Amino acid sequence: MTIGIILLALTMAGAPPALQISASSNEPAAQAAKDEPKPICRRYAQVGSNIARRKVCMSKAEWDQVARSSQTLGRSMLPALTAPGAQ
Repeated sequence: MTIGIILLALTMAGAPPALQISASSNEPAAQAAKDEPKPICRRYAQVGSNIARRKVCMSKAEWDQVARSSQTLGRSMLPALTAPGAQ
């Protein structure tokens, strides 16, 4: 019976602030979801197969990092390929 009275009192007075769910408490989570970069997916032919393809998904920043790394690797190999007597 005392539990029923307590529940009735809470219902009449409203829930304590810790238990109340407001729209403003959900806004940071919704904003964080908007700020998350959307993944960009690309398909690559799988080595050794004419049919199989591999799907790779990364954010724009990650794709930019891959491009920079590839450029750096290619530029580091260039002098060895153009040196006299190479091959």
